[in-house]
Amino acid sequence: MNYKKIILLTCAAVITGCQMGAPATAATDSSPEKAKTESAMPTTETTKQETSSHKEATVAELNAFAEGNSKILSSQQGDLSGNGMQGVVLVLDHPGSGAEMLGEGTPRSTLLLMRDSAGQLQKVKQNDRLVPCAQCGGMAGDPFGYVRVDKGGFTALIEGGSRERWSDEYAFKYSAEQQDWLLDKAVRAVTDTETGEEKQIELTGKDFGTIRFEEFDPKTLPKVEGK
Repeated sequence: MNYKKIILLTCAAVITGCQMGAPATAATDSSPEKAKTESAMPTTETTKQETSSHKEATVAELNAFAEGNSKILSSQQGDLSGNGMQGVVLVLDHPGSGAEMLGEGTPRSTLLLMRDSAGQLQKVKQNDRLVPCAQCGGMAGDPFGYVRVDKGGFTALIEGGSRERWSDEYAFKYSAEQQDWLLDKAVRAVTDTETGEEKQIELTGKDFGTIRFEEFDPKTLPKVEGK
């Protein structure tokens, strides 16, 4: 027998068996595309922060801002700053003495609430002149009409009067440059309920310049003739 041939065949069989029995090594993908994808995936902490900033305020959270026996007159939630985060426009009615005459009383407070990085609701702006007192609407009663939240801002309607019914609609928009809510437009109107005559003026930033929400006072704007 050819011993050299037997030895060669034996070695070949041993080598083949070693190769077949060796454990497979998992392939690793170190491509730039995978690294980019992994870095773009949100972390658990980031997801928690985003969830907190997008959730609506609870009744308990809102009641915490009604201090000193004040009551919530209106609360509207929505995308106040236009970045997808939930905010709140909260109107508070403060207690009076009970002896106020027509046209007398404490103006309401309008608060803008946003969540901080920890998800806690915080007051970021306040105005005590936008919404008048409950007795300040004349014979028409309470002058507060409504507050409506639009994407990137909000609108408030105030109205009252007797024979001459007046209404003021104020729209505020968030300015990313100013990092504040600015008066965007004001529509003031008067209607004579007996004659049906209507008068209206529409004012924009070209008329009143830059007015921040917390500094806004309706008295500084031009009035409609007859109001």
